[in-house]
Amino acid sequence: MKEPNSLINRIKKVVEQSQGKCWLILIHQELEAWLLVDCLGICWYFTKNIGTRTDPKWEKFAKKYQKGKTDLIIEAEAGGKNAKEYLVNFSKDIVKKINPQLKDRDLEKKQYSEHDSEKVAEKLEITDQTIARNNSLSEFAHHFKKKVDSSE
Repeated sequence: MKEPNSLINRIKKVVEQSQGKCWLILIHQELEAWLLVDCLGICWYFTKNIGTRTDPKWEKFAKKYQKGKTDLIIEAEAGGKNAKEYLVNFSKDIVKKINPQLKDRDLEKKQYSEHDSEKVAEKLEITDQTIARNNSLSEFAHHFKKKVDSSE
């Protein structure tokens, strides 16, 4: 609390004074990290194949990339973009697995980019297990469940 009038400290003060009516959930990773809660779903999106979810070959491939807690994903290169960079590299590996003969310029056209995030997210399955892979998502789910339970 070095700067008592900073925006975050003013927000925290409002949250504390709300008597539990509002919460502050700090998002530690952006949407790209949340997408990584289900690497099999990401494979499903890039293969355009519903069978991917039940194919043991794709399950094994996805598990290799499922790093557990998404906020622990480290930068692939110094100064990189953490989860976004990880997702771009993961998507390249998926596309290469589908078509190993693909040229680099075609690979770049098919790799993940931010404008794909909404479409990729449609293929994800959010379960208790996948929520547990992201601390921010776990905290949000906890508060959301508490709110739903109290309104019943």
